[in-house]
Amino acid sequence: MTEIESKHGIVSRQPYEMYMTFTDLENFKRMLPEDKQGEITATYDTLQATVQGFSIGVKVHQRVPYSRIELVDYGAPLAFHIVIHFEPAA
Repeated sequence: MTEIESKHGIVSRQPYEMYMTFTDLENFKRMLPEDKQGEITATYDTLQATVQGFSIGVKVHQRVPYSRIELVDYGAPLAFHIVIHFEPAA
C-alpha cells in the first residue's frame, strides 16, 4: 500500500465550521455550477460521479465530530482511504 500525504493548509475558519461543511457530502454537489450537478449523485454519506467515462465514488467511513472525517472508495476503479483532519491554527 502506498501512502501519500498532502500539503497542510490554513484557512480562516474554525475547525467546527470546516467539519460541518465537509461532513455532509451533499454539500459538494451544491457547490458545483448547476450544469455540472447532473453528473453527480450525493447523499449525506456518499458521493458518486462519472468523469470522462469512469465512475468514481466515495463514502464516509468514519466521522469524529469537529476533528476528523475518513472517506473510502465506493464503486471507484481503485481502492483509497482519505483522512481529513480539522485542527485549530497554532
